[in-house]
Amino acid sequence: MAILWACTTEDYVASTSTLYPPSTPFVTSDVSPLPAGRPIHAYTYGTPATVSIALARLTRGLITSVVHNWDVVPSLSMGMIRDLRHVAVTLKGSPELIEESRKRIIASLFGQKELSMEDEEYLFNVLTRLRGEMTAEKLVPPGQVIVVTSEEHYSVDRREVKPQLSGASNGDGLKEQRLADIRITARDVGEILERRFGEIWFGKGMFSDHSPKCYEFVLEALWRGVRQGSK
Repeated sequence: MAILWACTTEDYVASTSTLYPPSTPFVTSDVSPLPAGRPIHAYTYGTPATVSIALARLTRGLITSVVHNWDVVPSLSMGMIRDLRHVAVTLKGSPELIEESRKRIIASLFGQKELSMEDEEYLFNVLTRLRGEMTAEKLVPPGQVIVVTSEEHYSVDRREVKPQLSGASNGDGLKEQRLADIRITARDVGEILERRFGEIWFGKGMFSDHSPKCYEFVLEALWRGVRQGSK
């Protein structure tokens, strides 16, 4: 909606005789249902992939898209679906490729052996081959894209003592436990849109990270951190 209702401030000034142009890069246009020439900016969260990379960069200053961790929704587009289809066709035509990769990965995951240099080189070649099939044009979230990540961080200085019901204790029936902080990082990925949204990032939070509750939690934690740091 912001793209349909906005125009650049430069274009608006050129088409009017205003003496006090807005300081924002975009304003409402004459065709929008809002009064023309008003500053406009849209903030979106968990935005689907809806625009080309060129349009995403043109709308910086008009739209800010926030993506949480490995949220899969901002990476999904028809181009991604076509890529997954090409990969599936390639794997179906090469059953030996699937079997050999499965053996090497499972042996490493269950501790039967560590990945050798030969295994890593083989799996890297498989990945390179599959990525070579992923050539469809993808869409990305619009505007300035901010990826917000969250992770637990254990501090040596933050500890608490709790009653110990079973197992080891300090001899007084108490257990000392380290407390976890949540570390929030916000990063502008405008320069690497192709790489960040060019393929699906598989992770345990790829679906749950899209929850509005998760977005509220990390953004509130980020706001608290910024506010405390500014004091």
